[in-house]
Amino acid sequence: MKKIPVDKNLLKVTSVSIIIALFYFFSFSNIPSLSFLQLKTADFFKQLTYAIKPKPNEIKDLCVIKIDDESFMALNKKWPWPRSIIAEFLENLNEYKPKIISLDLSFIGESESVDADLRLARAIKNCGNVILSAYITPDGTFNKPFLPLREAALDFGFVNKPRDIDLIVRRVRVILPTEKNQEQFDLSFGLKSVLHYYSNSEKIHLAKIKNNSFLIKNLGNEKTKKLLLSTDNQGTAALNFQAKDKDFISESFYKILNKSADAKLIEGRLIAIGVTAEIFHDVYPTTLGILSGVSLNANEMLMYLSGNFPNKVPDNWQLFLIVIAALWSSILTYKFKVVKGLISLLTQLVILSLLALAASYFNFRYDYFGPIFIACFIYAGTETYKYGHLIIEATILKKLSITDGLTGLYLHRYLILRLDQEFKKAYDENSQLSLLIMDIDHFKRINDTYGHEQGNVVLKNIAKIIQDASRKLDIVARYGGEEFCAILPSTNELGANIYAQRLRKTIEEFNFPYKENQPLKVTISIGIASSKQTLAQNPAELISFADKALYQAKETGRNTVCTFVPPPEKI
Repeated sequence: MKKIPVDKNLLKVTSVSIIIALFYFFSFSNIPSLSFLQLKTADFFKQLTYAIKPKPNEIKDLCVIKIDDESFMALNKKWPWPRSIIAEFLENLNEYKPKIISLDLSFIGESESVDADLRLARAIKNCGNVILSAYITPDGTFNKPFLPLREAALDFGFVNKPRDIDLIVRRVRVILPTEKNQEQFDLSFGLKSVLHYYSNSEKIHLAKIKNNSFLIKNLGNEKTKKLLLSTDNQGTAALNFQAKDKDFISESFYKILNKSADAKLIEGRLIAIGVTAEIFHDVYPTTLGILSGVSLNANEMLMYLSGNFPNKVPDNWQLFLIVIAALWSSILTYKFKVVKGLISLLTQLVILSLLALAASYFNFRYDYFGPIFIACFIYAGTETYKYGHLIIEATILKKLSITDGLTGLYLHRYLILRLDQEFKKAYDENSQLSLLIMDIDHFKRINDTYGHEQGNVVLKNIAKIIQDASRKLDIVARYGGEEFCAILPSTNELGANIYAQRLRKTIEEFNFPYKENQPLKVTISIGIASSKQTLAQNPAELISFADKALYQAKETGRNTVCTFVPPPEKI
């Protein structure tokens, strides 16, 4: 059976991609800067969901009564208003027959008027359906409503909405263990309001998972009895924002006071009351933008009413999606050229974005940012590796094409090219240029006596000696079988002669490896030609002069250096 060849580079790219995906999921995703991007990406898809998804039918069960600018102008009284005004409001509101009144106003401690406190307590008791708000201070103190008012109310609950690292509200505190008994719990203002709205609060079940993590089951009616809401170990859960201030049925506070409200907006509904007047800045940044405090409460209630709880996708599925994104991006980017690779990435981003939008639409939460980030990161990394690898390979091939495999020196054709460049440069700058041609003495005898392998040892060692003795700007090449050349820019015949004599002596004294205690001795002959001294008209003529000087060195006994001197008629 024929084996399928394995592309090792592709295997390397995919392996690294999987490692990056795992590293992101288990470690990198917790970095604050990336957490910020994760939150912003989730906000983006939530805003898209808000734009395309119809509002749940249960929004009709809610009515928001706003203590707005219009109400402040109509009453023309200093805030906080006397509790007698709130009492009158409740007395009038009760005539509109709301099912539950959720009053998000602070009634901590007694007021300046005992009569006003008593009247408010009577109004709350007569309504029989008022839920009061409480709050938890940063130090953990549970500030409850004034005791007579609390006793008169149907119930009370805390309104705290924790903020994320970017100070945006995306969660709600649902459960708070009591100070005396960790097995007993207080519930949030919004949740208690909905439970009493269903008139089945006794049917709630809290299942403790670990520490302070709970599941809330059976919200009280057939429609929602199978729904679950999971909290973290702080008793908080994700808040599914489904509506903005303008989406709720609403009425103004002062219209209740003067009995001019529309009864159809209030009768039988769950009423959420709170301040929306701009003077108090009771607004919060949320996933859907800036919302009033009462709108936050209304969104929490709507989440319970509709049962549209954010469901966290299991970690193993999130990891699977991130790994698939990494593999897709790495394989296709590696296989395709730039245009197709970019199209593949854009296709992947569209699919991942549609998947995130669908998940957001159906209330499934996961790290939408992760797969998109990994796809882009792997694409960039793979493209960099792929074309960087090609550039490196091209550089290596280019070097191989101009260098001798045995000695590592430049080849003859590259030498001629560089000599042309350096000759023109010397002419333009009126500078000196010298050329040396070197030949190993009796090299054929070395090959015949010691073998070609030993001849290669001699060639490699002489090449290294010449290279080590040369400057970075010098160009050293293998000119032929046993011949070497050196182009010495900015060097006259005197400097070239000093360089050549040093080379000749170094090679003469060098012990070339052969047998143990039997070093091999080798000498070279060198011919020198300098552009200004010889008055060479072109590179070819300079090579000819250096070659003649080398011939002279050979003729005069070898192991010597000769400089070409033009005949008198040439000077």
